[in-house]
Amino acid sequence: MLMEGDKIYNLYKQREDIEQVFNGMKNELENDKTYLQDDDSFMGYFFIIFVSLYLYTSRY
Repeated sequence: MLMEGDKIYNLYKQREDIEQVFNGMKNELENDKTYLQDDDSFMGYFFIIFVSLYLYTSRY
């Protein structure tokens, strides 16, 4: 199945946005490692990551 050039370009741009978010999460927010063992702590950790990413990406 062939796709139109505009669709392919938009998919590529979306991927770039996702890659920038992961890069920001790992490098600027330093959220690539966790040493938590409790499920509640782990869920709280991911909530904080979610809020951090929201604030990080809202500046674009």
